[in-house]
Amino acid sequence: MVIQIDGAESINKGAQLMLVTVLQEIKERFPDATVVEYSKSPNEKLLRQYFGDNYRLARSKFMQKLITTFHVEKYANFIELKYWYRFTVFRARKGVDIVLNIGGFQFGDQWKHNHDNIRLWRRYLKKLKAYGTKTVFLPQAFGPFEKPGSREILKVLGTYADLLIARDEQSYRYLADGGIEPSRLALYPDFTNPVKGVETPQSQQHRGQVCIIPNNKMLKTGVMQEEAYVAAMAKVIKHISEKGFDSFLLNHAGSGDLKLCNKMAETQHIPVVKGLDAVQTKGVIASSYMVISSRFHGVANALSSGVPCLASSWSHKYQKLLEEFGQGDCLVDLTDMEGTLAKVDRMLDTKTNADTRNILKDKTQLLIEKNQEMWNFVWNQ
Repeated sequence: MVIQIDGAESINKGAQLMLVTVLQEIKERFPDATVVEYSKSPNEKLLRQYFGDNYRLARSKFMQKLITTFHVEKYANFIELKYWYRFTVFRARKGVDIVLNIGGFQFGDQWKHNHDNIRLWRRYLKKLKAYGTKTVFLPQAFGPFEKPGSREILKVLGTYADLLIARDEQSYRYLADGGIEPSRLALYPDFTNPVKGVETPQSQQHRGQVCIIPNNKMLKTGVMQEEAYVAAMAKVIKHISEKGFDSFLLNHAGSGDLKLCNKMAETQHIPVVKGLDAVQTKGVIASSYMVISSRFHGVANALSSGVPCLASSWSHKYQKLLEEFGQGDCLVDLTDMEGTLAKVDRMLDTKTNADTRNILKDKTQLLIEKNQEMWNFVWNQ
């Protein structure tokens, strides 16, 4: 069996954790499968760890070296979109049984779906279908689809994708209201819940502290300006210190998030944890007393590890994730500092923290069962 994984990433630890989850599932179900990874930043080390030499990179090593040597990703905005995408995710190949897309939130009004982007997705998915390859988009957020480009890309997905799995009810409604056939739709939670974090010196060093996870998407999407975001988090960190707790910042993604971590750290002189892989990152989160995260998988990692978490948001997907774990009132608005600090105080309280951990433990077990149900459904398609 040949299984291709699209949309993986190594810089964003949430995206990398999705890849780890899929690799673990394939290894358990189909240990002799050949795995093909198709992404902008191949995770060859992980592929070799799980499948030895029984893997392939869909993009040639020569092309990968060319792109890395000349920093093509860094200067991608200066390259014609159609050519950039041809180098990354838009070359269908024969002989693949199923494509699992783990690209996360990638379709909706928040993204620029222009003519070239839509045309290339259509060509790619159409060829996969012609080759007899099943295409499954594993649980991710979708929508809304109000803009013309968003509606057009939705038509492409509805025509050629075999299965679109929404990871929250709002995303499911966006897809259903957009005309996707019910037979091509499913609803299952984020699928990284079963993966356990691992112990590291960093997790031991910061055990029992408050973990702060910034996200530069808060700036890119216009939720907050950088100065206001840094200032708000500085107030939160100071307040936590005044309550007698130590805190640290965790870089959950790339250089943009690291820049924010460093700026926030300078305001209150707290450490920054960086340079970890996805499973190590989850281990650090799992050892924390509580988490305050603007990264979706920072929130998911905390909740699935039984760690109380407050989330600041730029998308509907955060609220829906919190609700799945029975934590619907744990979204914070960083422009409302009084309300934010009140929620921080509540989660710092020893009894509330312990009670929340018990709730999360039970919820996580139920969600892991749903994850298993999802995989059974996917493989039986």
